[in-house]
Amino acid sequence: MDSGDPSLSKPCLSPDPIGSLADGEDGTRNGRCWQGSSDERSGFHLFQRPRSWQNLARRDQEAGCVERAAEVTQQQHRGKSTWRSPGNYPWYSERRIAFGNMDAAKKKKKKRKRENRVQDWLVYLVLRIVICVVQALPIDCCAQIAQFLSWICYDCLKIRRSTVDENLRYAFPHYSAEMRDQIARGMWQHIILMVCELAHMPRKIHDTNWRSHVSMSRADMRRFVKYLLDQRPAVVVSGHFGNFEVGGIIAGLLGFPTFTVARPLDNPYLQNFITRFREGTGQFMLDKRGTAIQIDRVLHAGETLVLLGDQAAGPKGCWVNFFGRPASCHKAVALFSLVNRAPMLLAYSKRNRQPLQFEVGVSALFDPLTDEIAGVKQLTQWYSDQLETIIRTDPSQYWWLHRRWKQKIARRGKRRQDPPGPVPPHRETTPKQRPKIDAS
Repeated sequence: MDSGDPSLSKPCLSPDPIGSLADGEDGTRNGRCWQGSSDERSGFHLFQRPRSWQNLARRDQEAGCVERAAEVTQQQHRGKSTWRSPGNYPWYSERRIAFGNMDAAKKKKKKRKRENRVQDWLVYLVLRIVICVVQALPIDCCAQIAQFLSWICYDCLKIRRSTVDENLRYAFPHYSAEMRDQIARGMWQHIILMVCELAHMPRKIHDTNWRSHVSMSRADMRRFVKYLLDQRPAVVVSGHFGNFEVGGIIAGLLGFPTFTVARPLDNPYLQNFITRFREGTGQFMLDKRGTAIQIDRVLHAGETLVLLGDQAAGPKGCWVNFFGRPASCHKAVALFSLVNRAPMLLAYSKRNRQPLQFEVGVSALFDPLTDEIAGVKQLTQWYSDQLETIIRTDPSQYWWLHRRWKQKIARRGKRRQDPPGPVPPHRETTPKQRPKIDAS
C-alpha cells in the first residue's frame, strides 16, 4: 500500500547506516532522496530510525509485519521507545537461511579476533618496552649492539639467509662469497640500527638542529624546494635503501606535509603507534587498498605523494629489468606522474659513517612538461635504473631480504582451439602377405 506520508514516498539516503531521518517536511537529508516501490522502501528503511510512531507502524505494515505493527501501536500509547532489529522482517530470515549459519561463523571470527587482540597487545607491549630501553641507551651503544645482533641474525638464526645470498649473487655475480656475507651482515646491522635511530629521532632531531644531522647539497635543496612549492603535485619515489623515513621527517620539519601509501599492519596497536609517529612529523598515511579516490584528491590538490618503487607487484605488474633480472613493479607509480603531469623526483637518504648522520639528496628528476618518455613501462624502467644506481653506492644499506624477484612473468594463454572431431573406430588390419616363390 502506498501512503500519503511524504517520508514514505521519499526516504532518505543517509551515509550513516543507523542515522536518523532529517527533521524536514519531505524527510530528506542534504537534498538526496531515493524513489522506489513500497517493497523496496520497506527493506531500505530497515536500519533507519523513524521520525514518529505512526510512520513506524505504517512501515511495518508495508513490510508485512502485522503483529509487529500492532505491538508498535500499543507501545505508542504506553509511551515506550522501541528499536527494530533485522530479525523482525521475514525476508531477513529467508536470506539467513539462504546464506547458511552466518552467526556461528561470526562468533568464531569474533573469538579469533579476541585471541589475536591479546596476542597483538602482548607484541605491542614488548615493542614499547624495547623502545624504552633503546631510548635510554646512547646511540653509540646501540650501534655496537646492532653489530652483535647482525651476526646472530645472519650466522646463528640464518633468517632468510638463502634469499639474501641468492639476491646478492644475481646482483653482484663477480663478488666472492666472503664479500656477499659481509654485505649481508652489514644489511642486518643497518636494519637494526635504523630501528634504534627511529626511536631516538623524535628526541634528537628538531627544526632547530636538523642541519647538524642531515647534509644536503644546495643544488638538491633548491630543486627539492622548487617542486614542493610548485602548484603542481609532486611524486617522490624512493626505495628500501638507507633510512628512508628520514626524508619524510625532514620534509615535515621544513613545513612540507607528505602523503605516503603503505599497507597497514595486521597488528592494530602497532599500526596506530606507527601512524601516530609518522603523522607527528607531517607524514600522512594512506591505505594501499581502496584509496584511489583519496590519492586522486591529494594529487588534484597539488600535494606531495611519496611512494616506494621497489615493491613487487605480482605477475600482472609492469616487468622491467632490475639488477639484471626481470622484476615486477606497480604501474600506478608511473601513472600518477604521467596522468597528473606531476614531476617525479628520485630521492634517497643514506646513512654516513656515524649513526644519526644522513645524506639526503635527489638523484634524478623527470618532468612530464619538459621530458619525453614513451609510456608507463619506459618511465618504470627509468626510475628502476636510477634506484639501482643509488643502491650500488652502498649495497649494505639495501633490504636484500625482500623477495623482490619471487614472481614470474605471467604467460599468456594460448588461443582456444576447437575440440577434435570424433575418433573413427579402430580397425585391425592384417599385413599383406607376399606370395611365396618356389625356388625349384
